[in-house]
Amino acid sequence: MNRFPRALRVPVLAGGTASAAFLLLACMLIIGALAAVYGRGISHSAVFVTDSFVFFDGIHRIANGQTPNADFWSPVGPLPYLFPYFGYLITGTYAGAVEMGSLLIVTPTMAAASVLLWKRTPPMMALLVLGTIAAVMVVPLVPGMDADQVSHAMHYNRWGWGILLSLLTIGLPARNGAVWGCVVVVLAGGLLAALFLIKITYFLVGSAYLLLLLFYPDQRRWLALGSLITAAGMLALATVIYPEMVFGYIASIQEALHAGKAVRGPYLSIAFNVRDTLLLLALATYTVLLRPEIDWRDLVLVFFIVVTGIAIIDQNYQFKFIVTFPAAFALLVANARTGSDAPARSASVIIACAAIALIPFALDWSRVTLLHIRAPQGNVPGLTDPKFAEFYIYENKPPTPTVPPITEPVDVGALVDGKVPITHVRKTDFPSVLEDGVRLLKSAGADRSEITTLDFLNTMPLMVDAPRTAKGYSWLHLGRNVGEDTLPDGATMFKGIAYIMVPLRSPEHPSVIKLLEIYGDYLKAHAEVVDHSASWVLLRHKPAG
Repeated sequence: MNRFPRALRVPVLAGGTASAAFLLLACMLIIGALAAVYGRGISHSAVFVTDSFVFFDGIHRIANGQTPNADFWSPVGPLPYLFPYFGYLITGTYAGAVEMGSLLIVTPTMAAASVLLWKRTPPMMALLVLGTIAAVMVVPLVPGMDADQVSHAMHYNRWGWGILLSLLTIGLPARNGAVWGCVVVVLAGGLLAALFLIKITYFLVGSAYLLLLLFYPDQRRWLALGSLITAAGMLALATVIYPEMVFGYIASIQEALHAGKAVRGPYLSIAFNVRDTLLLLALATYTVLLRPEIDWRDLVLVFFIVVTGIAIIDQNYQFKFIVTFPAAFALLVANARTGSDAPARSASVIIACAAIALIPFALDWSRVTLLHIRAPQGNVPGLTDPKFAEFYIYENKPPTPTVPPITEPVDVGALVDGKVPITHVRKTDFPSVLEDGVRLLKSAGADRSEITTLDFLNTMPLMVDAPRTAKGYSWLHLGRNVGEDTLPDGATMFKGIAYIMVPLRSPEHPSVIKLLEIYGDYLKAHAEVVDHSASWVLLRHKPAG
C-alpha cells in the first residue's frame, strides 16, 4: 500500500499520447509567442556580424534578380537565402529579415513534426521536441553558445538541426493507419528534401537514418522507403525546374570539400563538452535496458543520433548542444512505455532526463528572448541606412589600437605588396567602416556601377544598392569554402565588375591580405586607384584585353 502523501507524490509524465488538439494548441502558442518577439524587424548581434552580412548580401542579390547557387555560389543551399529574402519582403528591412525567415520556415517544420508525433509519444515528450525545434530555429543563438553571444548568423545550421530533429521522430513506433502513413511519407520526404536544400550535412544524416529504418519489420520500413522516394522525386523536380541552381550548389560543395576538411577536432573531446547531456541519455538508456525484451534496433537509432550529433557539432564548432537528442529520448520513452514493469514510471524518468538536459539551453533561449523584448542598453552602434536602423551590434572585446591616417600616395603596387597597412576592426566599429565606404563610393560617382568587395564578405554593393548582374561567391573563407587552388583566375573573378573596394580595416583582415596576394598580379595589370579613405581603397577595374 502506498502511504506517501498524495500531494507530495511525483506526477507521472508519460501518461497518454499527444492528441491532435494538444499538438495544434502547442504549435499555435509557441509560434505566436515567438512571432510576437522576433517578427518585429529587429536584429541583435554580438558574434558573427560579418556572417549576417553574407545573407543580407544574398537578399540584395535576389532582389536584383539573381538566383542562389546559380548566380552566386555557396556550399549552403538556396533556402537559407530565399527565406530571409521572403522575410525581407515582409519586414521591409534587412534587420529582422533572418528572424522573420526563421518564423516562416519553422511553421511547416513544426506542423510536420506534429503529424509525426501524433499519438506516438506522451504530451510532455512531444512538447519537449516541439519546443526544441521552435527555439533552435527561431531564437537567434548559435547552438551551444552562451546567451550573451546572441546572433542570428549561421541560421542555416539552426534550421538544419530543427528540421532534422523533426524528421528523426519518424523512427517512433507507428500505429496510426495507412492514411496517416501516406501523409507522413509526403511530409518526411519534404523535410529530407529541405535538408538537402539547406546544407548537405543534415541531408546525409537524415538519409542514413531513414535507411536504418528499413531494418524494421513494421510500418516504419515503408514510411522510410516512401520518404526516400518522395524526397528523391522532389529533388529531381527541383533539378528540372532550376538545373543551374542545383548543379551550382553541388559544384560549390565539391569545391568546399577540396578547399578544407570537415572534421575539426577529436570526437572524444567534443563528447566531453556535452558530457552532462550524454550522462542523462545514458541514465535514460539504462532505464530502458532494465526491460528484458528491448528492441535492439531502437538502441541502434539512439546510438546513431549520438554519433551523428557529435559529428555535426564538430563540423560547425558548436560544442555544447546536440539538438537532435530529444529524438533519442523519445525513442527510449517508446520502449519504456511498452514494458510491463511500471512502464509509465520508467518513461517518466526518461522524460525528466530529457527536460533536465534541455534546461540550460532553455534558460539561454529565454535570456536572448528577453534581450529582444527590451530596448537596447547603452551606446549600441548602428547604421544610418533605414533598412539597418534596428540592427544592433554588441562588443565583447577590448578596443583595437588607433590606426594612423595614410599620408603616402596609394597605388595598386603598394597595396598588393603590403605597403599599405590592413588592420583588424572590432564589431562595433564595423558600421563606421561601412559608412566610410559608402561615402567614398558616392564621392567618386561609383555607386551606380557593378562593385565587388575584396574581402571575406561582399558588403559594398549592398550598402549603396548597386546593380547586381555579375556572378560571384557568396563569401570567401579561404580553407573553408574556397582555396588558393580552387579560386578562378582574375579575369573570371572580376568579370563584369567596374569597381573593386579593398578594405583597410576589416573584421576578417587576414582574408583581405590573402586575396591581395592571390590576385595581386592581375590587379597590378588591370586596376588603378581612384581614391581612398581611412578605411578603404577604391580601384577601377580595367577588363582584360
